[in-house]
Amino acid sequence: MKNPATPEQIVSVCDEVQHLIDNWAHGNIEERDIRVGSGMLRRLLVHNELIKVWNTLVGTEKYIIPATFIVVDDENLLKFYQLYTCTEVRHKNGTIFIAMAHTGLPKMVPNGDGTFRDEKVYGAHIENAELSLNQFTESNCIIAEGKIINRNWVVQYVANSLGGTHFGPNSRKGHNFDSAMAKLKQFDVGEMPASVREILGIGQAICRSNSTSRLMQVYAEWKKENKNVRIA
Repeated sequence: MKNPATPEQIVSVCDEVQHLIDNWAHGNIEERDIRVGSGMLRRLLVHNELIKVWNTLVGTEKYIIPATFIVVDDENLLKFYQLYTCTEVRHKNGTIFIAMAHTGLPKMVPNGDGTFRDEKVYGAHIENAELSLNQFTESNCIIAEGKIINRNWVVQYVANSLGGTHFGPNSRKGHNFDSAMAKLKQFDVGEMPASVREILGIGQAICRSNSTSRLMQVYAEWKKENKNVRIA
């Protein structure tokens, strides 16, 4: 294996995964936890450290995340969406939000007699699949005023805006990113900012994954043989 994770990286990454399991899985989360956890998710997903540790401890088997994602059918129709999100989120009151869609003005179609009819807006739909970790990170999770946003962007945005994490060489910051996030930050969903809601759902999807459970089991066995490893 090229560049396996160091023992210190293994401990650090697995401790961060355990933090998400302990603090994010059931939605009993405070603003401070969002700040801390968003930085962790940026390291785990955007910097690819989670898959590096997985490959070192588990091997070449794929890290699988069962998740919903948005498939774009016609980009020309996305302008009719104010907000369309596919992410399942468990919040502390027990509510699960999923597939919440808010469309803008319906498309006006001429009847041919000088009148118009409202036609349901299409252009995107939700699918569910077992995604590899990389596919999950790059999958589209929300549309804000016609802008398609993937999970990679959400993690980077929240980590930077709330967690104080600086964009690095693996970031996707640019005009498209800035434009999309300017749209997203206008919305609240379920009494929380849409961006925070999305990153909470991202963390919870990782917590629910059987691959995450497998990783932590393997890590527990590894830890027994590497008791003296400490994070600097």
